Amino acid sequence: MDKKEKTSNVTVKKDFFIKYVDRITPAVLADIISQAEAAKLRGCARASINELVKNGRLRVALVGGRPFVLRSEVENFKDRRRVDTA
Repeated sequence: MDKKEKTSNVTVKKDFFIKYVDRITPAVLADIISQAEAAKLRGCARASINELVKNGRLRVALVGGRPFVLRSEVENFKDRRRVDTA
């Protein structure tokens, strides 16, 4: 059974921890990019972006049944495993 929990403007699907954007506004539409574009932006594989989505670390906006991620979240994403040494 598919369990969902609603918090603020994000719906969390309990089985995969995918976070969906509830309301698609013009501002959201201007900010969405495909997972392939997000991978190019981050310099990683598309599968890596898909894993971040599945683990709930990036939100998804469904448009026409296709998942898109928010450019602002991809640009501001901090990988917990990377350690910057200065």
